[in-house]
Amino acid sequence: MNNKESIYIRIEPDGEKPHYIQAYKFKPLEANELNHQPDHEFLLHIVESRYLNPKNEEWCENENINIPISFKYNPVIFALVDDGWLPPVFVVPKLYLIDRNILSSLMKSESKNEYSIKKEWWLSIFESDDTSGGPTIEINTLFVAIEGEHRKYPNFLQFISEEKIANEIVKNFYKKIKITTFSTEQKEIIHSHFKNKNYSDLFKFTQKSIGYIINPIKKNKKHETLLKIIELSKNYNLAESRHIVILILSCLYGSSKNPYNFARKIIKPQKSYKLENFYNSISDLSFIELMLLLKRYNSPNYSGLTADRHLAYYWSRLKPKINYESEHLSYTFSISNELFEDASPEELVVIRNLLSTL
Repeated sequence: MNNKESIYIRIEPDGEKPHYIQAYKFKPLEANELNHQPDHEFLLHIVESRYLNPKNEEWCENENINIPISFKYNPVIFALVDDGWLPPVFVVPKLYLIDRNILSSLMKSESKNEYSIKKEWWLSIFESDDTSGGPTIEINTLFVAIEGEHRKYPNFLQFISEEKIANEIVKNFYKKIKITTFSTEQKEIIHSHFKNKNYSDLFKFTQKSIGYIINPIKKNKKHETLLKIIELSKNYNLAESRHIVILILSCLYGSSKNPYNFARKIIKPQKSYKLENFYNSISDLSFIELMLLLKRYNSPNYSGLTADRHLAYYWSRLKPKINYESEHLSYTFSISNELFEDASPEELVVIRNLLSTL
């Protein structure tokens, strides 16, 4: 076990010798840990580790250590990992696909506000973690290149150019971090996967579905609206639609008691719903799709690094589980009241049946 990548943690109890823990794996945090007030104390659960006994200074194998911890700033950068999220510094190994909002934080800027200062602090502690033989930190910028800056997927030359620019920005901010490299053939495969998708039917379905959920629906009307959305879905080819449909239904079944509706934050329903609004949502969801593809075909250790709290909410409630035995990307996810808060058990069955056809 000692050859694994790990994180060293120093704990200094009052009046005692420092305690040292070598942590190999942390239990992911739940979605409800994403929206806390400043100075919130998180309970980190280490599930695989060893610790240095301060009495005899010998390393002892250990499991199930709980560490209460707070930070200078509450997390504003989130690592999307299997079954939830973690503050990025506690991800092992450190192999990150970064969102465009991370890259924008790495660009040098003289204008600072409170939020940008917090983001820069969270990103800067990566560098201090890469010391004393600690885990190698590797960053993949392909999503930044895929998303582009022009509200549409770039052609291949633009894609290559965007990747090069992103890599230079990362290198200028960090000195020790490794940049993931891919062959031209691999890049062409990834680029074509997103570029060649036909979202025409999905846009039309989304645009019409929003008419049903733009305003909160009374609880006794939700099942009737669900059936209307299912009927609408039969008119379109929704092969590329799973996440959009989940979010539409999450908007429908969002609890009125929960003011923080992640699905509405991603879909952003409005009366005049245009292609530009749709592209913004698809871009967010493409980040999840690319991460799942990289986990399946490149390394299961990938985590997604984003400053989008709403996307972190969605990922942490979706809890996708990849079938690594399948030849193609295949995964299951949690169809529960975490995604569809007000849905009854019977309605969850209807939703599950609808999503199974996509």
